[in-house]
Amino acid sequence: TALTAKAAAARGDLVAAAIAWQRVYYGWPDSTEGGEAGKELPRLAESLGPTMPPAQPSAFLGRSARLLNRGMLRPAQSELEAAVSRLAGSDHDVARVRLCEVDYFGRNSAAAYECLRGLEVEWPEADAERLYYLMQTARRLGRSVQMTAWTDALSKYPHSQWRLRALVAAGNEFQLQNRPATADRFFRACYAAFPSDRDGAYCHWKVAWNAYMARRADALELFRDHTVKY
Repeated sequence: TALTAKAAAARGDLVAAAIAWQRVYYGWPDSTEGGEAGKELPRLAESLGPTMPPAQPSAFLGRSARLLNRGMLRPAQSELEAAVSRLAGSDHDVARVRLCEVDYFGRNSAAAYECLRGLEVEWPEADAERLYYLMQTARRLGRSVQMTAWTDALSKYPHSQWRLRALVAAGNEFQLQNRPATADRFFRACYAAFPSDRDGAYCHWKVAWNAYMARRADALELFRDHTVKY
């Protein structure tokens, strides 16, 4: 893509060059070419003026997400702060939630928890993401009661992938705490709401296994059911 940008610039097609450099800048933020794109784009913006093609909202969020996943917290924070000021609607909500997540990924769990708890967003998926990270932050802080409460709060978004992830995480946490009955509550909710998902199969297996380990009467039927469904 960087070569495409250079070729477009060489033939004088600065709009095409800008579009290609944007793909590099937002798609590969930690690459050498990404750094080169960061230098080329301001030059192109100056040359093109109002004809400079605008970056899409998804590009801002995608770049910041990649930076977060690579542990580049300070650049991610800068990108998200800029995104909050530029974006509107659902994208604005997502950017605000992810700005709180910077503290989560930086292992500053108490700050992340307070930031997320005090945030109000309107878009359902952004709120589901917020609740998921509240649940995960409470887990890190050893607050099992709050972890349970935030996981239960996700029932307002019954088929969100954020709820699925929270149910699996909560079930696993209580399994590690050797509280299989509590773990089963989340695993059961998981496979009931997401029966065809890969994680739904995992959750069903965990319930069947816990029944077997406890020598419960329903263990055989659970294993039969698992074989039929999965």
